[in-house]
Amino acid sequence: MDNSLREFSTAQKIVLENIKPVPDETINLEESVERITAESICCQHPVPAFNNSKMDGFAVRLEDAVKGQKKFLKISGESAAGPGLPPELPAGTALRIMTGAAVPDVADCVIKIENCEVDNDRVKFSQQEIHSGLNIRRMGSDMEAGEVAVAAGHRGSPASLGAIMLTGQSQLKVHQQPRVLLISTGDELVRKAGKKLKPGEIYDVSSHSLPAFVEAAGGRVVDQLQLPDDPRKSLKRLKRLQVDWDIAVSTGGVSMGEYDYTLEIFEQLGGQLEFHGVRQKPGKPLAFGKLNEKAVLMLPGNVVSSLVNSLLYLGPAIKKAAGSREFRPEFIQLNCQEEFPKTGQRLTFFRGKTVVEEGIISVKPSSNQQGSHILSSLTTADCLVKVDAGKQLKRGDRAEVMFFNHQL
Repeated sequence: MDNSLREFSTAQKIVLENIKPVPDETINLEESVERITAESICCQHPVPAFNNSKMDGFAVRLEDAVKGQKKFLKISGESAAGPGLPPELPAGTALRIMTGAAVPDVADCVIKIENCEVDNDRVKFSQQEIHSGLNIRRMGSDMEAGEVAVAAGHRGSPASLGAIMLTGQSQLKVHQQPRVLLISTGDELVRKAGKKLKPGEIYDVSSHSLPAFVEAAGGRVVDQLQLPDDPRKSLKRLKRLQVDWDIAVSTGGVSMGEYDYTLEIFEQLGGQLEFHGVRQKPGKPLAFGKLNEKAVLMLPGNVVSSLVNSLLYLGPAIKKAAGSREFRPEFIQLNCQEEFPKTGQRLTFFRGKTVVEEGIISVKPSSNQQGSHILSSLTTADCLVKVDAGKQLKRGDRAEVMFFNHQL
């Protein structure tokens, strides 16, 4: 066993402790989906702002509603949804009302139209149970004035966009999207999709999958570099780089091969290495350090290792930098539908697929092949299954599962 390797939990802690939050900015409400709020947003007035009807029917005083069960009441007028105050409701009468229309202050309840018998300008009720507040949306029943509508650190959604609009605000403060610099290494890599490969060449899958991952996590790619297997040329190009970034991510060149120069170049640039190697599978060669006090994550070149480590380290780092309250991956427990391969001397993250049978959710391997080069094991998966070193999960065993179907 290599005692120089970091444990997964320690490595993740080191990465996240070295992530600094990015500044905030003010944006329009329409731009807020997927952005992280930098401050809590409070309601400026009660929501709803006035008592209104839940449905079409008749607004009445409670005592008149009881009388209306036995005899007809005069229809005094009508209240429709729209601007303006509702009509008066004289005692002993009922007011025709539409869904969303303002309810007169003296009205105690609304009898829905299905329980009303209308005879010209009179109405009688067949409603059996009548009580104060029936079918009325009370002012402030959703949010009171001054109440927090959306808390700081919330990731914007269509629902939160609507909630912010209800507060009366058209703009809000959010954290800027963390700027991510992506670097790939290797003379064998071909970035252009669809290009015919020469012998020895492979497609640079990470140059397409990682930008998509960064965006899904809430970051923004500011540049993508492809460096050759020549440390002098690579170092020269990096020194000429003039782009501001918050997190740098490289793929490849962190193993022990003769052409693995990433760590050497990192140190020549003045980088401070925090760790190199994690006792996990896939993704063992992962390295992390700081350059000019900014985070640098060095991922293995194998695309599965790269994406698994992105889920475990890069995604949480971007989310923390962006101000999210919930940035650490969460594992839940599910039963195994099938057995998983036995692990070796490292913590293993198997790619899993959840299955629902008779309303019960369980998990199984997404593929019989779980190698770090088997990308199909990820494309058919919706979760990672964490298994300790030297263990094997059998059918019916409890497994620790991390869902990622919204990220990959």
